[in-house]
Amino acid sequence: MDSDSTKRWSIDEAEDTIKAVFLINAKDEDQLPKLRYTDIMIAISAQGRPISPKMLTEALGSLVDKGQMTFERSELDLREKLYSLVPLKREQVVQLMSSMDVARISKGKSIGAIADPDEGWSYYSVPVNIKNRVRPRLRAEAKVFRKKVIAILDDEMDLFLDDLEHRVRGRLPKRQVREGLEACALILISAEEVGKAESLLLSVEKVIQEFMPGSVKMFESIGRTVVDTERALLTTMFGLTNKEYDEAMKLREDTYNKVRTIFDKLSTRDKGRFSERLASLMVLRSSLSAVVHL
Repeated sequence: MDSDSTKRWSIDEAEDTIKAVFLINAKDEDQLPKLRYTDIMIAISAQGRPISPKMLTEALGSLVDKGQMTFERSELDLREKLYSLVPLKREQVVQLMSSMDVARISKGKSIGAIADPDEGWSYYSVPVNIKNRVRPRLRAEAKVFRKKVIAILDDEMDLFLDDLEHRVRGRLPKRQVREGLEACALILISAEEVGKAESLLLSVEKVIQEFMPGSVKMFESIGRTVVDTERALLTTMFGLTNKEYDEAMKLREDTYNKVRTIFDKLSTRDKGRFSERLASLMVLRSSLSAVVHL
């Protein structure tokens, strides 16, 4: 089986990687660089997976033919071409960068990595012979960065709660407003832990499917419902008794009822707007991942 560094390039892979090279070397999205053939070759090879001159030439020609790239002759050497990438749409940039992130992590983990899932950070491409020496300082910097990001999320939550309170003030007794806002805050603060639980559940599902194939079908065949399966997994993973699990589910339902109480006092337009903001903040707190390239 070919390793990541030796497997053959497809034309699509080569084209996407070329585009990513331009984005990585750009000062900003609106100021893409002009790169020579050799610049592109070196940049791709530096990622740990060399590309043949024939494949690079074919991919560059294909991008030019599609109108996704242009070139001009160098003033210093008319035989040399300076390539430019046609500006991409925002969603295309995100797709390309996410593909590059996956490729970098895949390469990096084969070199060495340090991580702490409980603290929520990881570094890749850390050679084994120095990782013990650099781990304390990298860990400290990751914790500082994470703390600053969480502060941004907290500020967004506070702004959301202030705006919501302003909209419902005077439409409900103060106690209900306070309880509703506290419930919204609880949902948002809990979203981070929910995100960890979802990741753990996905990992458990993968393990079950890989090492116990057919077990999910078995659960269904003996009449176990999805709720029963969720209960079994969560009580096992978090050490909850059935009573504690039922109490947690009741608390969750009570919390959402308090949120519904204040949302029902909003206009149709405001209800849609605040529902979208609440959902977006929940996703942000439960799923946000940050990738910083050096």
